[in-house]
Amino acid sequence: MPAAVFSNHFYCPIEVACAELSATGMFIAVDLLLDPGERLTVSFTVPGTRHRITTDARVVHCPRGNQRAGMGLCFDRLPSLDASILTSALDRRRASSPS
Repeated sequence: MPAAVFSNHFYCPIEVACAELSATGMFIAVDLLLDPGERLTVSFTVPGTRHRITTDARVVHCPRGNQRAGMGLCFDRLPSLDASILTSALDRRRASSPS
């Protein structure tokens, strides 16, 4: 799933791939890593909807070594409407996935 990351460390937004998504955060596949604790803004369209979420996030994990390159992000201050839409969409995807 594509997403855009905005940070004071970048001249312009960076397009990234979201490898994992939950109601509280996401893992983005990217070679340019920020340190844990760094704050940024992330924007993405909720899967299966046209609803776009733009929210603040902070870096909580940056795998090193042989692990895949990317950053784990935790959403900060996700508005309740966005959280509800995201949770519902993720629940629908889980329910439709073969077990």
